[in-house]
Amino acid sequence: MSLFITTRISIFGFLPSCINLAIVDVTNVVMYTILTLQNFSTDYIFVKILCCRYIVIIDDVWDTKDWEFIKLALPNNDHGSRIISTTRSIAVAKCCSSQIYEIEPLSFDDSKRLFFKRAFGSETSCYHHLEDVPDRILRKCGGLPLAIVTVSSMLTNELAKAEWDRVLRAIGSALAKNPGAEKMTTILSMSYFDIPRHLRTCLLYLSVFPEDFEIEKQPLIHRWIAEGFIHEEGERTKYEIGEGYFNDIINRSMIQPVDVEYGQAKACRVHDIILDYIKCKAAEENFVTLSNGAEHVYTSSDYKVRRLCVSNHTGENVTIWEDPMLSHVRSVTIFGQLVKTSLLPSTALRVLDLGGCRGIQNHHLASIDTLFHLKYLRLSSDSITKVPEKIGELQYLQTLDVRDTSIEELPSTITKLHRLSHLYADWHIRFPDGVIGQMHSLEEMRKYGVKSYEQGKSLQEFNKLTKLRTLKIKLDFDSLDGSEGLRQAQGCHIYLGTLLSSCNLYNLYITDSSSYNEYPMSLDSWHPTAPCSLQKLCLKECFICKVPNLDGIAWESHGAKTALYPLFETRGCGDPWSNTQFTFSRTNNCRRHQRKDHRPW
Repeated sequence: MSLFITTRISIFGFLPSCINLAIVDVTNVVMYTILTLQNFSTDYIFVKILCCRYIVIIDDVWDTKDWEFIKLALPNNDHGSRIISTTRSIAVAKCCSSQIYEIEPLSFDDSKRLFFKRAFGSETSCYHHLEDVPDRILRKCGGLPLAIVTVSSMLTNELAKAEWDRVLRAIGSALAKNPGAEKMTTILSMSYFDIPRHLRTCLLYLSVFPEDFEIEKQPLIHRWIAEGFIHEEGERTKYEIGEGYFNDIINRSMIQPVDVEYGQAKACRVHDIILDYIKCKAAEENFVTLSNGAEHVYTSSDYKVRRLCVSNHTGENVTIWEDPMLSHVRSVTIFGQLVKTSLLPSTALRVLDLGGCRGIQNHHLASIDTLFHLKYLRLSSDSITKVPEKIGELQYLQTLDVRDTSIEELPSTITKLHRLSHLYADWHIRFPDGVIGQMHSLEEMRKYGVKSYEQGKSLQEFNKLTKLRTLKIKLDFDSLDGSEGLRQAQGCHIYLGTLLSSCNLYNLYITDSSSYNEYPMSLDSWHPTAPCSLQKLCLKECFICKVPNLDGIAWESHGAKTALYPLFETRGCGDPWSNTQFTFSRTNNCRRHQRKDHRPW
């Protein structure tokens, strides 16, 4: 016996509002029964299939409570029956079964067949005058059947290329407002309003990013924090809570994970169709104002811009900062060409992201100290060679990201940033002597470069930072030579070892980018005398000649590039390594430069 249940859940108590049943017995006689909320009975289904070997397909389950109710009607009668359910939520899937299959998007060929079948009644197109427009539309649909069916329905028997061009332009900008997309918008609205309010806020915030943009997880969470979307709960930090929000939105299939490692996504991407929807919602709620920099988008003098995103790809500098309607702006994100020659005073601005802004130079940051309440600042232009000394006036700054710039040294006034907790810099950026030890609020530092013994010696300053939890270090000893170089490298390795027992680090990442790995690293002395707080130690491309005496650790080889991973093991609390996860990786390049007098493992 087979039974198909399709649900569109509208919760009233625990009951689905409508469930369609198709019961097929062994004689292939089909009986259709439609049960409404009022006459739905688990007993009815239970009796029908009690003595049968059955397969049940339950489509589109939205909530774990609905599943708990439905499964009451599905007896375990030991006849080898099977239950298949579909859902958009990972949490619901895990509640239904431990065997989860994630459906992949349609391939491009399958997408094309579905698209043309819907649009022209044939699986191929013979209308060559449309050129590559159908392919470009399909790429924006990203293999999502709902998007393909919706767009193709709007183009049914439509042969004018101008109309196809219009629909192509609408995807990602105004498709959700098109009457032909009403059904798709309704389904997206159900998914959107099904998530909690705090997640909706975080999801709407993604509307500031362009189409197909890869959104890094760490900067995104720090922006959420700076905007006030995340509040501490118990012993969890704001970042940990924000990471939970990020994963929850992924699990609800609202964003696509990117660069997944050890089960954690380092970034995400928003499908064009969903991005189109949340852009419309953000505009309706005056949550985000989008501008191309060429013209005003304000509707009245009472309009107040709260979050401004400017995508200026005109090739011309555009002035927006002097507009009085920006007096209440809380965040500014700029992509493309530079907008405005200087920054004007603002008491409301919390987030300034110029990471996607080309051509910004040192003089554009001359008045950075007037952004009194700035909490998040990101710069990413190779024309920037220094950070203004006045940055020390930003007393509320929590996150400073100066990666991908030409900055050689940070100013000593950075010690005045008493709330600075996250610092992202390129490994070649230097710090004045004694500065690191004074950054007492620092919780995360990525990356700190070590090229000499003097820089290695400065690692001791990190031991003064009691709040530091994550530290990423890059080694490069290519400038060292001979026995003196070996002595300096060994001294740096010793200072690295002192970090384990002298501070409260949770995560320590060390990468050796030296070309020939001439200076092997001995971890034999890296054995703290007392239990350390370290939870993860990651050594990448390091030439290791000795490892600590870690009795009971299981060792396993993982392919050609990775030579060894000591697996996580929890041991007695008397062991200083009891809470630490070790990851050692080495490339083939390292293997070629092994010395005969040093056994790598």
